[in-house]
Amino acid sequence: MVTISKKDFVKYLKQIQKGLKRREKFDDAMAEFNTSFFVSNLGDEWLDTATELLELAVGDKDDGHGTMISWFLYEDVEKTIFFSPHSKYNNTDQEIAVDVSTPGKLYDYFVKYGGDD
Repeated sequence: MVTISKKDFVKYLKQIQKGLKRREKFDDAMAEFNTSFFVSNLGDEWLDTATELLELAVGDKDDGHGTMISWFLYEDVEKTIFFSPHSKYNNTDQEIAVDVSTPGKLYDYFVKYGGDD
């Protein structure tokens, strides 16, 4: 069950993405100084907390491989979800592909499919 508006979900997910990019840039800059100072966990607490709150708000549960939101944020892959023929959300003979390439499309996925594929 989704308990957050699309507008807020998109806004907060984009803010998390921005924070991840800033952290990556900072880590890259520190690496140029060839420092042994460990920085890759900088800001992890707030990023993890914000991610968990969004997961709760859309009912995104860990399926043993992580959550959809974590997959969306951290995996550099095509953001498409496939439903096999004659499965829970697909009663046709053809595979169905659902585009979740943007925060808004990911939100629509949660509204339509409830986050469990």
